[in-house]
Amino acid sequence: LRQRQPEKRFDEAAVRFYASEVVVALEYLHMMGIIYRDLKPENVLIRSDGHIMLTDFDLSLKCDNSTSTAQLVSDQNPPITSPSNDYPNEPPPFASSSCIIPNCMVPAVSCFHSKRKHRRRPRHRGAPEIVAEPIDARSMSFVGTHEYLAPEIVSGEGHGNAVDWWTLGIFIFEMLYGVTPFKGIDNEFTLANIVA
Repeated sequence: LRQRQPEKRFDEAAVRFYASEVVVALEYLHMMGIIYRDLKPENVLIRSDGHIMLTDFDLSLKCDNSTSTAQLVSDQNPPITSPSNDYPNEPPPFASSSCIIPNCMVPAVSCFHSKRKHRRRPRHRGAPEIVAEPIDARSMSFVGTHEYLAPEIVSGEGHGNAVDWWTLGIFIFEMLYGVTPFKGIDNEFTLANIVA
């Protein structure tokens, strides 16, 4: 689709829409303990309904259960009770710990994690939040398309889910400008530009 756009670029509204769809897809993969590692326009398909679908999971890394977390975190406040008694047979909001509907969740997904473990406080008192990212997942693999590689992959430091957020930035840049930001005259120059 990008190849058919004027100058291989999308307008800003289309970029915002497709980028937001990719963010949702990446957050879902991270919640499932998967680091995608191959985000690029060729791997993002547009369905007939206009929404996106990620493809080509060859380079993806599935984290084991010990390094992946998807948990409901809430503060210690008592449940909120209904101010009126109009519906006495209905449970009050947030009364159940299994409340898993969008109206009662505040997503809190962090892209970068420090080495020390800590929990984020919920943004809204009484509202549960979901923390869903592969916290300690690290890979030493050198995988991906050169123009989209994150600096930690190029330098061989090991990488985690942050590489997906790096490639999202490259993806957005390419949709806006029709080229990737670090492309050099060959792969060696491209990699040098990334770590410079």
